[in-house]
Amino acid sequence: MTHAGHAVMQHALILFQGFEQLSNELSEYSKGVKGHIRLWANMSALTEFLPSALASFLKDNPEIQVEVEEQLSGDIVRALMDGIADIGVFAEGPITTGLETQIMGSDQLVIACSKAHDLSKRKNITFNECLEYDFVSLNKGSSLLELTSRCAEKLGKQMRLRIQVRSYDAMCQMIAVNLGIGVLPLQACAAQIKALGLKVIHLEDAWAKRNLLVAIKANTHQSPATALLSQHLLGR
Repeated sequence: MTHAGHAVMQHALILFQGFEQLSNELSEYSKGVKGHIRLWANMSALTEFLPSALASFLKDNPEIQVEVEEQLSGDIVRALMDGIADIGVFAEGPITTGLETQIMGSDQLVIACSKAHDLSKRKNITFNECLEYDFVSLNKGSSLLELTSRCAEKLGKQMRLRIQVRSYDAMCQMIAVNLGIGVLPLQACAAQIKALGLKVIHLEDAWAKRNLLVAIKANTHQSPATALLSQHLLGR
C-alpha cells in the first residue's frame, strides 16, 4: 500500500472510532443522563432542604454524580462566577449580579440563648433589644452575619461579637455555655437546639424570614445533568 493509501486508511479508522465513540455516548444518554455536578451549598440548605432532595434526585438519576461542598454564601457566589461550582444554594443577602437565581424555600431565623441567660424567659423580641447583649456568630463571609450586621447598622448600632465560629453546631455549643446569644435558622438547627436545651425566642423583625436561593451563572451553557438538578431542586 502506498503512503497516501495508508494515510487514507488511517484517517478512515480515526473517523470510524469517532463515530463509534459518539454512538456509545448517545447510547449512554438514551439510558439516562450522565454527568458530574459540583453543588456548593450553605449550612441551612445542607441541613434542611438538600438531604431529601438529593436522595430522590440520585435515585432517579443513578448515572449522575453530585459533588457537594458546604461553603459560606459569599464564597458560593464567587465560586459560581469563577466556574468552580455549577449550582449554588445559599441564603439571600450576597450581591448576585451575573447569576440567575430562583427561590427554593425559606427558613425562620430566631434568637437562641442558654437557660441561664437574662433573655431565657422571653417568648418574642426585637433585634434592637438583642443588641444590648453579646453575640455568638458565624465567621466573616457568612450571609447571616452580613444580614444581622446590616440590620444593626440601620438601627445605628453594632453587634457585640464576643466569639465567631464556622458552623451552627459550634454556635450552639458556645450559646449553651452562655457565651452569648445567637441568630440561628430554626429548622436547620432544631436538633442541636433540642439536644443542648437552648431557649428559642421569636424574632419580630420582618427580615427574620429569609429566602434560600438556587443559583447558576447567567448566560452560560448548562450541562443536561446540571439543568436536571436545578429543575429538581426547584420542584419542577
